[in-house]
Amino acid sequence: MSSLILSMSPSVYVYLGLGLLLMTLGAHAVIRGLIRLTSRGGGNAVAAGLIVLIVLAMPDTAVSLKATGDGLGDLAIGSVVGSGIANLFLLLGVAAVLLPLRASSFVVKQTMPAFAAAIILVWLLAEDGTLTGVDGGLLLAAFTAYCLWLARSHGQFFEDLHRLTQARVTRGNWSFLPVSIEITATLAGIALLIAGAEALTKGAVELARELGLSDLVVGLTATAGGTALPELLVCIVAALRGRPQIAIGLLIASGMINLLFVLGLSVLIAPGELSVSPNALSFDIPTVLFAGAVVMLLLAGNRIIGRVGGLILLGYYGIYVLYLALFSAGMPQFEAYRHAVVWYVVPGSLVVLSAWAVWRARRVASLNV
Repeated sequence: MSSLILSMSPSVYVYLGLGLLLMTLGAHAVIRGLIRLTSRGGGNAVAAGLIVLIVLAMPDTAVSLKATGDGLGDLAIGSVVGSGIANLFLLLGVAAVLLPLRASSFVVKQTMPAFAAAIILVWLLAEDGTLTGVDGGLLLAAFTAYCLWLARSHGQFFEDLHRLTQARVTRGNWSFLPVSIEITATLAGIALLIAGAEALTKGAVELARELGLSDLVVGLTATAGGTALPELLVCIVAALRGRPQIAIGLLIASGMINLLFVLGLSVLIAPGELSVSPNALSFDIPTVLFAGAVVMLLLAGNRIIGRVGGLILLGYYGIYVLYLALFSAGMPQFEAYRHAVVWYVVPGSLVVLSAWAVWRARRVASLNV
């Protein structure tokens, strides 16, 4: 496999690297422009925070819409599902290893169950192997209801996210640029996002062709990991600035946006029904649900994911990537590995983590007496 990767066409690396660079720069430019505009106009902080959250999901949106428009439905679905897995296992794991993360009670008691409900909704709608325009409308309706509920019941999260990003773009003594320039810079950022999505999609297609991988696998790994870079940067900044609750809330909310908004919009613009791979139904979508359960168990008790918890999350992501690698390569060990993961690793992990969660909850309760 390593020799095959080294022998790939240079254009693959160029397209992938250029796509990631353009999307990262584009997301930063859009966030910077919108924050400056809302700060200038004295807009509502909750609305501004919601805009920032949606902008952070723009790389996923751009790639999924581009892939769907090109008839690459598996790449679009893989990018959405893979982003959910990467958010909870990879990004949250990296952030927790850098600095222990504390979640608010709202995230544990309400946001995480809502995230699980979104996964189950997608799973049920895709159970017949297709997603139709009606399904896309239902996902977008669920997304609208989620945003209204979150803004009404937990507007503080959006306000904190707005303040965090505002601090990044309004540092020091600065004066507002003319509105025309700020709007132009924001539109330029959107153009960079679109160009980055174009380059990343081309690179992903070439990568799949040269390595013999399916569009679904490339979407679950390369494009999902690439489009998650803006969220990772914001999470690290939040953790380092003493706002770790924003990091966890951001990753969960970003996963909700991918599952409901990005996927729903992709289904609506698809020229026909969007087919869902049996592999995605039988393993990848359930993996997102499993990832949510793991995060919930790690947060049980004191609502903290420490460095050990971060390493656990990264370990699960490694197990998942190895599963995809063995499956893609058609290795004879794949069936044995799949059997071990499904029948031993997953249930065994849930039992051990549940016991750990109960012990930690009792320990916290005894300390509070």
